[in-house]
Amino acid sequence: LSASMLTLVRDSLVLAALLVYLFTLNWQLTLIVGLLFPAVALVMRVLGRRLHRLTVEGQQATDGLAWTANRAVLQLREHMFARLLTTAPALLTQQTASGMTNTLVYEAQNGGGTLSSALLTLVRDSLVLVALLTYLLTLNWQLTLIVGLLLPAVGLVMRALGRRLHN
Repeated sequence: LSASMLTLVRDSLVLAALLVYLFTLNWQLTLIVGLLFPAVALVMRVLGRRLHRLTVEGQQATDGLAWTANRAVLQLREHMFARLLTTAPALLTQQTASGMTNTLVYEAQNGGGTLSSALLTLVRDSLVLVALLTYLLTLNWQLTLIVGLLLPAVGLVMRALGRRLHN
C-alpha cells in the first residue's frame, strides 16, 4: 500500500475509535454531532469557496493597481526625460549626473508609490465610512440624521478656528 492509503486507513480508524468513545460517553451528543457535522461541513465548503474567490479578486485588484501605478511612473519618467533633453545647458552644468538620475528614477518611483498608497487608503476608508454610516442608520436613524445635519456646521466652525489659530 502507498503512504497516502496507509494515512487514509489510519485516520479512518482513529475517527471510528473517537466516535465509539464519544458514543459511550454521551449517545445524545454523538447523535447531535453526527447530524450537524454534514451541515457544518457544507457551510465551511461554501464559505471557503467564497473566501477564495474574494481573495483572488482582491489580488487581481491589487495587481491592477500596481500595474496602473507602474504605468504612471513610466509615463512620468518619459515626460521628465523629454523635458531634460530640451532643457537649457546651464542646468546640466549646475546639477550632477547622479542627482538628475536620482530624480528620474527614485523620486518618480516614490511619488508613484505614494500616490497608489493614498488612492488605496482613500477607497478603503470610504468603504469603511459607508459601512459605519449604514450600521448607524440601522441602530438609530434619528440620531444619525441629527449628526448628519450637525456635522457640516461643526466642520465650518473647525475650519474657522483652524484659520484663526494658524494666523
